[in-house]
Amino acid sequence: MVVGGHSPRPLVELLSDALLALTREFEEAGAGDDPPPSLVLWSGLLRAVTPEPILQRDLVREVRLSRRAVQAWLGAARQWGYVEVAESGIPRAGNVVQLTDKGRAAHDEWAGVEAAADKAWRNRVGAAAAKELRGAAGDLVSRIGLELPHYPVGYGSADWSMTGGNSRPAKSGPPRIPAHGADWSPVVRAEGDTVSHLPDSALLSQALTWFQIDGQSAGCYPQIVIDVLRRIPKSGVPMKEQPPLAGCTGDGRSGFERHGVLQVKPDRTGGPRVHLTALAQRVLNAYEPGAAEVERRWREEYGAEVLDRLRAALEAVATKLGPSADPPHHLWVVWQGGFGFVEATQRKRP
Repeated sequence: MVVGGHSPRPLVELLSDALLALTREFEEAGAGDDPPPSLVLWSGLLRAVTPEPILQRDLVREVRLSRRAVQAWLGAARQWGYVEVAESGIPRAGNVVQLTDKGRAAHDEWAGVEAAADKAWRNRVGAAAAKELRGAAGDLVSRIGLELPHYPVGYGSADWSMTGGNSRPAKSGPPRIPAHGADWSPVVRAEGDTVSHLPDSALLSQALTWFQIDGQSAGCYPQIVIDVLRRIPKSGVPMKEQPPLAGCTGDGRSGFERHGVLQVKPDRTGGPRVHLTALAQRVLNAYEPGAAEVERRWREEYGAEVLDRLRAALEAVATKLGPSADPPHHLWVVWQGGFGFVEATQRKRP
């Protein structure tokens, strides 16, 4: 589909823009708090740890993340004093997780921050536009056969994928289940209403997460393309001027170097320069066709009217948000020492 002589932006980018804007509203709503609230921490972990203790295995199901991601989260949350993890004393039940006094205070306070952020969001984009986007996102999410995270946290602290590979093969369903790693367990969506009680951020997150999961099989990695690869010209860039999220160290140990996406070579003056590899170019070339393939598949699976309504609602909100960042960014959750999982573009924008 071409609009006004230009191809429309991929749906995944529109979803990302909206969720990034909501993330900023959440952070600003609690700007005076110590520690400042993180929508990633709240949605990805603490919302599911109620005042009553919960088995760690049940927590994994509640947050719909991999076991290794939850283990990493709990390590950080224990260090910050939010939770305690202990043996349950129940045979073969594993550990139990419960909030500390600090965690209970944060749980109560951050729920209020979320409500304040949703109110600020409606004031910013308009009540009608926010209501329509909520309805359109909920319509799509209710048709997805799996329950998905309330924020797009990936498979683990050292794995950028959403489901951790393909050691468990895909199943056509219904419900359709993607190929995934051993630590990621799909949670089948329950019968009845599973969306009306969710905050806007959770609805957008589930739609965005599902697009990223489907995009992996189509070679579509928007965060890598938008936040890193498109920022490096064919001639390369001096290492000190590399995109903040590239993270090349020149010793071959950084993530993009180890995975053969970027390489560091000396330039004519002998200084280190970051270059795209042939693999990086293939990722770049696959992005737009891959995004289009996911949308085509969704139109067949969920209905053209559902996708058209969501796109229209996202585009209406985008006009309220103003022009995208220059250059644009894509929401990307990564593990960052001292912080845990973070939405990285908020912390590392140039």
